[in-house]
Amino acid sequence: MNKLFIFFLTIQISIPSHSSESNLLKFDVVRSIYDFSLSDTKLTDVFEHFGIENQTLHGDKHELSEACFQDLDSKFGLAVITGNLHDYKTLYGYRLIRNPGETCFQSRILKKGRSGKIQLGINSRTLLSMLGKPDKITSEEVSWKLDVMIPFDKPIVRTWRAGPNDNKYTQVQTISGEYHTVLIKAEFEGDSLSLFEVIDYLEADLKIENVYD
Repeated sequence: MNKLFIFFLTIQISIPSHSSESNLLKFDVVRSIYDFSLSDTKLTDVFEHFGIENQTLHGDKHELSEACFQDLDSKFGLAVITGNLHDYKTLYGYRLIRNPGETCFQSRILKKGRSGKIQLGINSRTLLSMLGKPDKITSEEVSWKLDVMIPFDKPIVRTWRAGPNDNKYTQVQTISGEYHTVLIKAEFEGDSLSLFEVIDYLEADLKIENVYD
């Protein structure tokens, strides 16, 4: 991004937005991609949706790993990201990209403009109207960080027996909701969105108590 674009982007941040400043509402804007919800979707379902039989991740598994899909014209790509808390079976993030690399799987199903509420090619004003003021602007990217707590309507309670035979106790685990730390990154070519990435670092809101006999 050039300096002139950064200048105009900074000015736009001062313009009041009609969108809510609620992080939960912002999370709702970016949480789904092709109707797949982050942290709720199995990667096998994503591969099957795009007609890919070779369900492998690109590169070695480390903290985060990903697989990439591209349209038949190789002009639009979608990377799906996994690996939060060493869980490599669940969709935790995605990246919309232009001109993807040769290693991406080709899919007839993947179409630009059908991915979600945010599409490549929109201008910065449109993106800011949906996500509000960014947390950081650099010459390379614009970024947001959302901290979201979603309580459960009814807590999940699990119990099990533990301890040695002469000192048994019941361990009670209560999960009251979910903590989401959501990192969002956007890059522009001119004033056209050229890359958009979302990663959801999900953790459970839980406590464990030991109840002795």
